[in-house]
Amino acid sequence: MQTQHLTTLAPGAHDGAPASFKSLTLEAQARYRRDGFLCPVAAIGAAQAAEVLTKIEAVESRHGGAWPQDSAFKPHLLYPW
Repeated sequence: MQTQHLTTLAPGAHDGAPASFKSLTLEAQARYRRDGFLCPVAAIGAAQAAEVLTKIEAVESRHGGAWPQDSAFKPHLLYPW
């Protein structure tokens, strides 16, 4: 699979300097140009996702099998895993 670097400006960058660089395969670039978006885009790996799911399920099990309502607003501040 051939990879070509595609330089993009981050939202809000106005000085013309690249704020971030993204590498996309040529196939991904073609899909983006055709569709206007890329999906799915992996954000975290399977191992990290499984680890976080285990932690979420542990919180739920301590609260009767459901996410605690007092932690439903901005839970990332209470559980920064």
